[in-house]
Amino acid sequence: PVRERIVACMREWLEVLTEAVRRARDEGHLRADTRPEQLAFELHALCTNANWAFQLFREPRAFVFSRTAILRRLRDAATAGAPAIGHEYSNDRDGAASASRALRR
Repeated sequence: PVRERIVACMREWLEVLTEAVRRARDEGHLRADTRPEQLAFELHALCTNANWAFQLFREPRAFVFSRTAILRRLRDAATAGAPAIGHEYSNDRDGAASASRALRR
């Protein structure tokens, strides 16, 4: 039962993420050729990898790396009329520290 519940939660999360991408595309914030399932998969993969890198390797910059990659991917898919997309932290030790402070806010 635990595995099935985890599967259900993850499936629901990916559906919500896919729908958010679809809505952003349909509202003109993302390019018309954006495939919602693909972009949602990529965003989820970047988040998942950040967690693995942080938990397994104790990589202090894991979430900074992930945030940078996610922002770049979203900017790549965004249209000129899209709302501004967040700022990146630097990938050095100071960047990890500023990301950590921002997450605590």
